[in-house]
Amino acid sequence: GSRIRIDLGSIHSKGRLVRFFAGFLSYGFFGDNVQSAEKYRWMGPLRYSWTGWQTLLKNRSYEGQLDLQLLKNDFPQHKLPICIKGCERCLSTPFCPPRERPQQNETFQGQLMSLNCSLLANRCSKSQAGFAPRAHLGDGLMDVCIVKACSRINFLRFLAAISNSQRQDPFDFPFVRSNRALCFKFLAGSGKKNTSVWHCDGEILPNCTDITVKCHNQALTLLASGVSNSTLEQSTASEPSSLYLRSPIQSRLCLLGDMARTACPLDSPCFLGNRSSGTQSQNSNPLLPAALASDASPLCAATVFCGV
Repeated sequence: GSRIRIDLGSIHSKGRLVRFFAGFLSYGFFGDNVQSAEKYRWMGPLRYSWTGWQTLLKNRSYEGQLDLQLLKNDFPQHKLPICIKGCERCLSTPFCPPRERPQQNETFQGQLMSLNCSLLANRCSKSQAGFAPRAHLGDGLMDVCIVKACSRINFLRFLAAISNSQRQDPFDFPFVRSNRALCFKFLAGSGKKNTSVWHCDGEILPNCTDITVKCHNQALTLLASGVSNSTLEQSTASEPSSLYLRSPIQSRLCLLGDMARTACPLDSPCFLGNRSSGTQSQNSNPLLPAALASDASPLCAATVFCGV
């Protein structure tokens, strides 16, 4: 059958690998919501809506510092095509990219309501286009969204934009910052009252606040044909909404010319190493320690069977 390769994210804390994830990672509002919902398991799925309103009314923000490692010369997020079956951006991304990719670092420090990381669009019944509408399954980048400290009304506007993300860009607010990152490192503020919890693919990560997250390009093989969403395909082909007015762009991540395939897509120098060759720019400030590279190697041959 058909096969596709998707990205995986790895979470590291205190010098050790915590876990891998394939969907959604969040700190702040969504982490608080999931943690509070554990007390109301008897309510079923309704508990998330119930605790969601409680969390919104508390309007808590948290001190933190976020160091992002970005890809230089990447296409602006609003110009990216939507990832659907046969996505040219994912197909044109190499299985294992060159050892060196031109990178740049950015830092955010201050109060934030929510920090979110998406490896895929995360579509659901309450958000047809998903939390990150332009996230791609296999381009080696994570969508990282920061919601700065804001009023309850503004955060509610952000949540409403997520539910209507097919027509409204959820990142198009002055208090929201969005980047596509290869890796990021987060340092939480001091004190229990100034720290939240991390929520990863539906579970709380205990005893884990300061973390480093890395995206492993096309690390997992699925027996599937890709994302098939007739509604989104029709909207982009016939009458695109305001979010999709720009024509899809065939973008490539190979910015260095020669494609040197390596043995393992999870080898950390693929993204964060210091080795340079030719005119490639050297990354002088890697966020992920080289000692953590061996933690990821067992996933090289991982294959998942799915009925998609």
